[in-house]
Amino acid sequence: MGPPLFPPRPLPPPEAEPPASAVTAFPGPAQAPAPEPAAAPLAISYAASEPAPEPPSAAAAGPAPAPPAPQVVRATAEPDSGWVETPAVTVENPGSLGRQMLQFFGARAIAERLGACTLSNFAFPDWNLTFPKVDASRFRSTVHVKSADEPTIAAVLDIAKAEPSAHIVIDTPLQRQSLYLARETYREIFPVVAEDLPPLDEDELLVHVRAGDPPADDDASRPLTPIGFYRDLVARTGLRPVFLGQLDDGLYVRALRQAFPGARFIPSQGDARDFDTIRRARNIVAAVSTLSVAAAWLSDAETVFLPLSGFLNPAHRRDVDLLPIDDPRYRFFLFPLNHALPEAAALEHHARMEGAWKEVSRAQLRRIRAAAPFVGWDEAGADARTPPADFDERAYLHAHLDAALAVSEGWYADGWHHYVDIGRRLGYGAAKAEAKPGVALVLVAHVSKVGDMMAAAETWLEPAGGNWIEGFALHAAAALAGLGIEYQALDADEPEPGWTPVGAFCGTRGKSRPLRGFAMRVAPAAAGHFICRYAGRFADGEEVGPLTGGDACRSSGGAPLVGMFVSLRAAEQPG
Repeated sequence: MGPPLFPPRPLPPPEAEPPASAVTAFPGPAQAPAPEPAAAPLAISYAASEPAPEPPSAAAAGPAPAPPAPQVVRATAEPDSGWVETPAVTVENPGSLGRQMLQFFGARAIAERLGACTLSNFAFPDWNLTFPKVDASRFRSTVHVKSADEPTIAAVLDIAKAEPSAHIVIDTPLQRQSLYLARETYREIFPVVAEDLPPLDEDELLVHVRAGDPPADDDASRPLTPIGFYRDLVARTGLRPVFLGQLDDGLYVRALRQAFPGARFIPSQGDARDFDTIRRARNIVAAVSTLSVAAAWLSDAETVFLPLSGFLNPAHRRDVDLLPIDDPRYRFFLFPLNHALPEAAALEHHARMEGAWKEVSRAQLRRIRAAAPFVGWDEAGADARTPPADFDERAYLHAHLDAALAVSEGWYADGWHHYVDIGRRLGYGAAKAEAKPGVALVLVAHVSKVGDMMAAAETWLEPAGGNWIEGFALHAAAALAGLGIEYQALDADEPEPGWTPVGAFCGTRGKSRPLRGFAMRVAPAAAGHFICRYAGRFADGEEVGPLTGGDACRSSGGAPLVGMFVSLRAAEQPG
């Protein structure tokens, strides 16, 4: 099998033995007793040394469940070729380049702490690095690892040092910043190798984009980043945005291009070239993507803007912690807990979430990681901790942004915890709640004898006293602007007009000419993804609608329009 990848290193003097409960053994037929645990793990320098966690407050929601202990399986027969006498680390299902890179970071750190060790089951062809999978039958012990927390890793190291012929099989994300070595170690292993990369200037802000609908089997921890967040960063920094990545035509990318018509867009050049392009940027906005996270960390950037959304949010995936809190290059922006949605539904939810993200300090993040949740279950009682089968966590958090933000900020363990403590007192529904529409659209109408009036989507705009409507405009939240919402103001005395785009006024002001009706539609490019419903009330008491698809909303008697209702919803997704 060849020499170990890393040469042996002397171990420090023995320290305290791990507790007996740290290891679960599955012995085979008659065999010698397992050796006693050896020395403590070799101390190393970490990239982001974490201060000792503060003890949870008295109100914390009880002790955290114990992580799965490493499981040890002993070989029952000696191979003809003999035992391998140095440990090996194999990562199962390493995945895409970004995920494999992070798994390698963790495996390399484990190997460093073991001293002599072989890494297996990695392949980085763009760097000419291959780590073939070892022959598992040539190890006396196989150690299965299901958690990457520090106590579990320490127990694994003790096992391998007591039994050098140990095959350590990692079947969990090694996505913990505190586990990794200093980033210079990995920069030496993975230098920038791509040539003829797109040029980037110091006054440009490289935005890495993950787009498209999530896969059907996705765990919903990789949501799209709201376009409004990019707009905020451009306004804050004054930098020129450059968008790189998954830029195939779709609703999200179409909206992105319309929001930044003068920006530079660089379609994906493949994972390896995108990885190196990100690393060369001076200012980076990372995506909710393992590729983006790894590249930004190994980069030469002066500033990295990290959206704490999806698996980057400490409240979303508690088995993942990729936040380099002690790296001064990073600025962290906390989002309300949100999940991956199809593009149309995501854009609608982003419209409701507009501006709800906020920059947070390193001290606040440390506190969230060390002591969340801050609110305990004392008043609710133990029986209330398990949600009923019909409680929809995702729908609850998407419907109630205050709850989603409270979970992100560390106050509550999850949406059910929020509901039990305060949500039910606020009248929030607990069973498969349908997301509230918020103010994705705003209707502004000019009313005779009154002037302009405004109403949010899903509410009636109806002037008092029967004053008629003379003209109107629709205004969409940034995430929906430009996606093809169109409307007409219908006057009985004139031929049917053309379509007016969202944001523009149609009809008249101050001419005492009432509208006799109106029509709305979603342009064909987005018609399969959104449904616009509308209704009207008229001076003769007739109510018409709801209608869709551009049908004329008129009174049968041609009476003036005195009330309007508009709704925009994402179309139902198949399955």
